[in-house]
Amino acid sequence: MRLFSLMAVVLGFVFQASAQHHGKSHVHGAGKMSIAFEGLAGKVTLESPSESIFGFEHVAKKESDKKKQTAALEKLEKSISEMVVFDPKLECIFKKESIQVNTEGKHSDVDASFAVACKVDPVGSTITFNIQKVFGKLTDVDVQILFGDIQKSVEATKNGIAVELKK
Repeated sequence: MRLFSLMAVVLGFVFQASAQHHGKSHVHGAGKMSIAFEGLAGKVTLESPSESIFGFEHVAKKESDKKKQTAALEKLEKSISEMVVFDPKLECIFKKESIQVNTEGKHSDVDASFAVACKVDPVGSTITFNIQKVFGKLTDVDVQILFGDIQKSVEATKNGIAVELKK
C-alpha cells in the first residue's frame, strides 16, 4: 500500500511539473511519459494526443473508426514492453492498469497506465525507448523517471534513446 501511495504522489508531481513546463497545450506528435519505481515494483504512464496513437481525435462513430481505435489501443497494450525496454536480465513484466480515451471539445487524448514488476532491481541498469518503432507519429515524448532517489528526464525523439539508472 505504501508503494502505491508514494507512486501516486510522485506521478502526480511529475505530471504537474510537466504540465507547468508545457502548459495545457495539446500538440500532435508530443506525449508525456512517467516511470516511477520503488524496489521491484513500478508504474509507467503515457499521455498522448489520440491522433498520434490512432490517427484521429473525433469520437469514433463509424465502424471503421471504432476498429482503428480498438486496434491501436490493443497495440499500445501489447507493445508497451517494446516502447519501454528494460534489460532482459531484470525479467520485467508489464500489466495494463488502464487505457482510456478522454475527449475535450475537438481534442482527445489517450491516457495509459501500466504496472511493472521486475525480478531484479532496475537500479544500475538502462532503459531504452523505442516509442517511434510502435507509434511513428509520436515523435517527441517527454519522459520523467524516478527510481528511489534517482531522478532523470529525457526527450524520446527517436528510437534507441537510453537512460542509465545511476546517480
